[in-house]
Amino acid sequence: MIFEHMPIGEVLAVAFYVCLFIAAITSSVSLLEVVVAYLINEWHMRRRAAVALCWVTLFILASIQALSFSSLSEIQFNGMSLFDFSDYVCSNILMPIGGLCIAILAGWLSWPVMKEQLTAISPHSAITIAWIRLAITVLAPALVIVVLVSSI
Repeated sequence: MIFEHMPIGEVLAVAFYVCLFIAAITSSVSLLEVVVAYLINEWHMRRRAAVALCWVTLFILASIQALSFSSLSEIQFNGMSLFDFSDYVCSNILMPIGGLCIAILAGWLSWPVMKEQLTAISPHSAITIAWIRLAITVLAPALVIVVLVSSI
């Protein structure tokens, strides 16, 4: 609707949506590459087979999500459509759990490497390093837990 009120709005609308499409495709490819690399390195799959497996899996899952607006709209989970339920689970449960895992990994399991990387470029005082570690190991997990609990 905004493009209707602009000079050469139709041209700008086409350019905008072409750029949006390209951004979506490149983002999808970069996200999919992680899974493909895992299948190649850990399961010793050929690249074509790994890409095909990921594509078929995503096509099936995406089709089910898309059908939740039409023929699968009667399927409800806790009063939500399949799409809304998936959105709720991903946004309110999986993302905070992922953030919590990253904070634990960064603050506890890989702290020596992180400390070395923090001090490699410019030296920081011991107090600054201690505050950074406190923020990563205590503050960040506590805040993520607050987000997780409040969203459930």
